[in-house]
Amino acid sequence: MNIANYTTGIFVRALEKLYRSRGLDFSALLQRQDFPAAAAMTVEVPITVRFTTDLLNAAMAELQDPLLGISLSRFADYPHFGALGLSLAAGGTIQELLHRIARYHRLVSDVVAPQVLYMPQQIALQFAPAGDHVPHPQAVLFVVASIVRLLRARLQARFDPAQIQVPAGMESSHDALRHFFRCPLHNGDSFALFLHRADEARLLGSGDSELADLIEFTLRQRLRQCTQGQFIAALGKWI
Repeated sequence: MNIANYTTGIFVRALEKLYRSRGLDFSALLQRQDFPAAAAMTVEVPITVRFTTDLLNAAMAELQDPLLGISLSRFADYPHFGALGLSLAAGGTIQELLHRIARYHRLVSDVVAPQVLYMPQQIALQFAPAGDHVPHPQAVLFVVASIVRLLRARLQARFDPAQIQVPAGMESSHDALRHFFRCPLHNGDSFALFLHRADEARLLGSGDSELADLIEFTLRQRLRQCTQGQFIAALGKWI
């Protein structure tokens, strides 16, 4: 992948299901936004963020949904995240899950650079911008909400984050965000999901360690190819 500020349509299938659940014409939405047909059909096709930004803005306006990312997470499934989704489905501990997301997120977008941060009582997954482009808040919210839904579905006992950090501009939705995440909320420069350190070693249920190892190897190969393609493209601008 060597497209500047690219992403993949990881939320497009979920958006299609959301529209269908409300009896709305999803194809008409794609046509109005000139959204690439290939990106709507194939999860891992890289596309410029202009298309995904326009699509999310149009859907928010049509659905009148200020928390579209959370609504989309209701319809998310592992295949929506491509090979990365299979890796998440493979299991492991919460700490391993966070590191996999941070390590391989570049396969689905170069707009955000997730980092795992350690504090005395908490571990956090921060979704800071990777460059000058500001990621669409609903796209990041979709990912964060999907992670929380995954943890709640795969852990034996109740799970709630320690706290959630959200960027400015979402003040009117703070109560609804607190209700969904079931934890304290504070403002920051970007989204960040904070978990209790006591939870980091908890195992996700129904995991397959052999499958996880196989997919991990595949993802490493794909990440290497992705990075090489971007380096060659950048080098070409200097020659």
